[in-house]
Amino acid sequence: MELRKPNLGEPGKWYQAGQRAGEPEREAVLAFLAAARAQGYLAAAEHERRAVSALAASHCSVLRPLVADLPDSIRLPAPPAVFTGERSLWERAVDAVPWLPVAAVAAWLVLVVGVTALLFWIASMTTT
Repeated sequence: MELRKPNLGEPGKWYQAGQRAGEPEREAVLAFLAAARAQGYLAAAEHERRAVSALAASHCSVLRPLVADLPDSIRLPAPPAVFTGERSLWERAVDAVPWLPVAAVAAWLVLVVGVTALLFWIASMTTT
């Protein structure tokens, strides 16, 4: 997958000289800077400096220099493979009913307390 440099208009055009930068332009520049950092084009400190400048930019003329010295496109690494193996019945049941583990522990506690109480009751009846 390739990420292309954001289109911020051509510098020097009179109608774009004072073009305001909106959230989409800032987000595009931030994504491109993050990709450049991930591929080693920018050091951490330089990336942080440019990202702060991009967030504070109010005009495209401020955003343009932040990506001007970077390549026109940056190849992103392939996403990691997704595990498609079979999951156990318990894992699928917990996904379907998120409170199932709590219910199982509660049922076990009720059973243990109930059996213990029954045994004490039987023991008390036989000793009197």
